[in-house]
Amino acid sequence: MGRTTSFASRIQGSATVCTNRDTGSLFLRTGPGQNYEQIREIPNGEEVSLKGGEYAQDSKWWWHVSYKGKLGWAPASFLCGDSR
Repeated sequence: MGRTTSFASRIQGSATVCTNRDTGSLFLRTGPGQNYEQIREIPNGEEVSLKGGEYAQDSKWWWHVSYKGKLGWAPASFLCGDSR
């Protein structure tokens, strides 16, 4: 897909999904960008483990995360408590 720049390849920590709505959620994706396939939906308030991150083709930061045993990518703009 798009070209990305990888940084922080071995980040360890956690963050919480924080959307603009109480009942909101975000989609865990197969790659760092909205053009990648959706793997699963993560409800607002759920915690994810941070594994690393990349700037996507759209110049936005995406975290490589683990959620309930599934690895995927989530946009940093919807995660609270991350270091970005």
